[in-house]
Amino acid sequence: MAKIKPKSIPNKKLYELLDEFYSIVTLLETKEEVKNFFKDLLSSSEALMLARRIQIAKLLMAGGRYDAVREITGAGYATIGNVQRWLDAGFGGYVKALENLNDKIRHGEAQYAKSFNNSWDGIKKKYPAHFAISNMLEQLEKWNQERQKRRKKKTF
Repeated sequence: MAKIKPKSIPNKKLYELLDEFYSIVTLLETKEEVKNFFKDLLSSSEALMLARRIQIAKLLMAGGRYDAVREITGAGYATIGNVQRWLDAGFGGYVKALENLNDKIRHGEAQYAKSFNNSWDGIKKKYPAHFAISNMLEQLEKWNQERQKRRKKKTF
């Protein structure tokens, strides 16, 4: 696919194209529809690139350092820095999307959130060295939650 530079398109046309794209995405109703749309729209490497940016954002939001994020994801410092800039000074899209996902997973409210998390679990098991820090953070969080439950039981 040939690359198009946004500056080569008049602003009005650019906004119309992007608005139509965002409208199409928001009209999709199920995870399966979204998945099929993006499978048709993106190559597997493009989809992986986007998924990796989301993983980078999750690690950075969890307090991961650039070296650890690079080791886990294989991303370059420039990519990690771009994601950090979008987290810090973007439009809040990463933060909002990841907060929504975490809330749904935490509360068990959405099947798609559980299956999303389960797919990552499979990848994490297959490539444990790449996800060592992420896995340790999750284990620490589980341990802390169990510890808090035990403490609450002792106060009765």
